[in-house]
Amino acid sequence: MLPTRLLRHLHYSWAGAATPLHFNKLNPNYSIYWQPDSDAAIDIDGYEAYLWHRAQGDQCLNCGGAWEEMTKATGALILQVNK
Repeated sequence: MLPTRLLRHLHYSWAGAATPLHFNKLNPNYSIYWQPDSDAAIDIDGYEAYLWHRAQGDQCLNCGGAWEEMTKATGALILQVNK
């Protein structure tokens, strides 16, 4: 996970606001809930969400910086969305 996040960080540093949102499309199961999140439609990395929100000008209120976010395995982002 870290090498992918490092590459995404370098791309974000170079492209800034032009960075696209990367996610994996899933096949949701809306009829039989045999596991948690079986109805999920996408899979997104928390660091990817962090980079995308930063590119939009939003502020992360509980982030310690890019390196800390890059090495963190999981965690919720608390964001202040700037409109």
